[in-house]
Amino acid sequence: MTVRKTIVLLCLTTAAFLLGMSWQRAHQRDLHSTIQILQQQIANAEYEKQALAAARARLDSAASETGENGAPETVTTAESTFHVPAFLQELEASFNRRDLPQAIQQMSVIASRSTTELEDLLARIENGEIKGEGSNMLREVVLRTFAQKDPEAAADYSMDRQLNNGVFTALREWGRADVDAALAWFEEKRDAGLLVGRNLKGGGNETALANLLAGVAQADMKRAIAILDKEAEGGGLDVGLRGVVLTLTDDAQRGHFLDLVEDTGNAPLQEQAVTAVALNVLTKEGFAAATTFFEDAALPPNQHDQLIRELTRSGLNDTNVTEAGARIEWALAQSSEDRQAANIRGFISKWTQLDHAAAAQWLGTIEPEATYRDGAITEFVGTVASRDPRGAFDWARVIGDEAIQLDTMGKVYRHWHNRNPAEAEKYLESEGINPADLAH
Repeated sequence: MTVRKTIVLLCLTTAAFLLGMSWQRAHQRDLHSTIQILQQQIANAEYEKQALAAARARLDSAASETGENGAPETVTTAESTFHVPAFLQELEASFNRRDLPQAIQQMSVIASRSTTELEDLLARIENGEIKGEGSNMLREVVLRTFAQKDPEAAADYSMDRQLNNGVFTALREWGRADVDAALAWFEEKRDAGLLVGRNLKGGGNETALANLLAGVAQADMKRAIAILDKEAEGGGLDVGLRGVVLTLTDDAQRGHFLDLVEDTGNAPLQEQAVTAVALNVLTKEGFAAATTFFEDAALPPNQHDQLIRELTRSGLNDTNVTEAGARIEWALAQSSEDRQAANIRGFISKWTQLDHAAAAQWLGTIEPEATYRDGAITEFVGTVASRDPRGAFDWARVIGDEAIQLDTMGKVYRHWHNRNPAEAEKYLESEGINPADLAH
């Protein structure tokens, strides 16, 4: 493996870890999705070879020692002498200084270590020989390198110790290298109920399959789709599909993927594949490209509405109010009139939970005659009432429909009064509002 490839691999693993992404978050940006995005940004990153050589020289110059357990503290390979305690000490110091570039350079030596050395490093990490966030990052790098060298051993090692990300990483690498062996291992563990590890809450099977399929798809897309087609018999396609679609990087690959899916004749798989590809376009190329894909696709009504919701919700955590608002307006324009009210309530509820100030700013731009305005405000009021009853009450007062307005004001007032009677009564008195008028 070249120095450049090693550094890029470490950057990908490090960045993914720092962003706190996880495969368990199947409907959010999961770990592998984040890696794919970061790959575009840092594929050209290089560190000076002289700096890397200097980091290795500092490690190689350390004297040999013997640990308390009698195990050799220094391992000699054809490439260099790897002094484990010095490596861990220097790496922890880099993390404590928050010198991430230096830490990445130091960890690059892991790529040349044997699987025995990698297991030893993992054991030392578990024993607390390196502490803090650096231990977690180092574990991810070692597990990924272990998986690339011997995915079966890495999978077994991680399974025995319930290192979920290690299992997922090993399956991804194994699926690329030997799909039959990886699939047999996965099916054996799944059938035995062993993939439901700590923190997975039953989602381990789906997440493990998604990682396996991501690896298979990189080596043999047709085989990956055949596995998906078979797995579709038991339902739960969503996560597995995402694993495959994450490997698609351009329109040609997406088109080929959809053609192969169509060849299966599996209608549910075809429908969900279109949605997954649209979200893939959104992640990699942005909202405009995703809407173009959406508008060019001939979708049945139920999938049409589902994709509208998916594309819109994914952008509501954007701090740019104009951009997030534009997505909602696009969704409403694409929605049938009978779906507009339901869609707007869902969008506003989520956006308010993420950023109620931004949601409020956008609500103020809705024209009074818009048919969805009252529903949007009512949803906003219901979501913020517990944290800001006065603000919620003021928003309720601008609802256009008098009956809905009084009903919503009454609900906010009663909730407010239960928590702070004096404050609620004082506010209504200052506004000249009789509480009796809000009686339900």
